[in-house]
Amino acid sequence: MNTTLISKAKEYCLDLLTNSKCKSLPFHSYKHTLEVFENVQVIGKYENLNETDLEILMLAALFHDTGMSIEFDKHENMSAKYAHDFLRNLNFSNKKIVAVINCIKATVMPQNPKTLLESIICDADLLHLASKEYLLKNKLLRSEWSVYAGLRLTDEEWCQLNIDFLTNHKYHTQYGKRVLEELKKQNIRLLKNLKVKSSLQEKS
Repeated sequence: MNTTLISKAKEYCLDLLTNSKCKSLPFHSYKHTLEVFENVQVIGKYENLNETDLEILMLAALFHDTGMSIEFDKHENMSAKYAHDFLRNLNFSNKKIVAVINCIKATVMPQNPKTLLESIICDADLLHLASKEYLLKNKLLRSEWSVYAGLRLTDEEWCQLNIDFLTNHKYHTQYGKRVLEELKKQNIRLLKNLKVKSSLQEKS
């Protein structure tokens, strides 16, 4: 693994995320990128990846949301371009660049990963669905979608939207299936309780 390359990419991506309109995004901030960067390492090690594959995933994680500096919707193509140009300038191998780009594009919703590496970054990107901080992160996402996507829902509607999403979502890796699924179910129960409370408040 080229740790110098990883460090340069990390510095480049975080600079891009903190000195563009990304700095005002409540959810897709540099903090989310750093979390996904850590998540791919945790899941990758669980899945017994070698250092070459971990390097590809770490780079993809760093770049996967950089396109939001230009466009909010369908940002993955721009993220892939940032990664391609940066890595090519540092003489990264074409084969690895393609793998990084494929991982970035695999995060497009709805997710449909084709390889283990793509599955890992998909699960890493949505690991917050199984997090103890899920409700906080969900609140940040709601705020972001309200401003940047024009999505304004009642509390009950927002809860139902997320209940449906979490219920239909499936993790792709062994780590996701063995570790994250049960934690995600706990958050579904939390959302259902919140929906009941919201419904009662709106009726009162």
